[in-house]
Amino acid sequence: MTPLAMISVLFVMLLTGATQPSPSLDTNTKQVCEQSRRTVDEGMKSLTAELDRAGTAATGGDRATADRHVKQSGTVLTELAGKLREHGEQARNQELRSAIDDMAKELDALGTGLTGLTALQDLDTDHLEGLAERVAEICGTN
Repeated sequence: MTPLAMISVLFVMLLTGATQPSPSLDTNTKQVCEQSRRTVDEGMKSLTAELDRAGTAATGGDRATADRHVKQSGTVLTELAGKLREHGEQARNQELRSAIDDMAKELDALGTGLTGLTALQDLDTDHLEGLAERVAEICGTN
């Protein structure tokens, strides 16, 4: 599984899974968690589409097009980071706000690092996994 596919699976499991935010959370935290879940779901659909296009182009021998789609997948991640940051700013729960901000920073770093096909090989998502788990714990979804 490619690192970006792992990101997609990770987000789906931790933030967009079958569980909703815990009913014991305050209203604001539930809202921020749910907004973040929806945003990640939409972002992962866009990311998957770009990666599929990159894979198709690479398989067809069109390296330039594949590189362009990998770069676009990086843009998807940085845009996702910005949207998550907006949600985090709405959080009254400082722990959730901080966790979302940390995750957004990591998504920015991963997104800006995606400069082409070769960058996929060096992509390390371990830190992001821990950050996403932290958000999921706060939201009561893991």
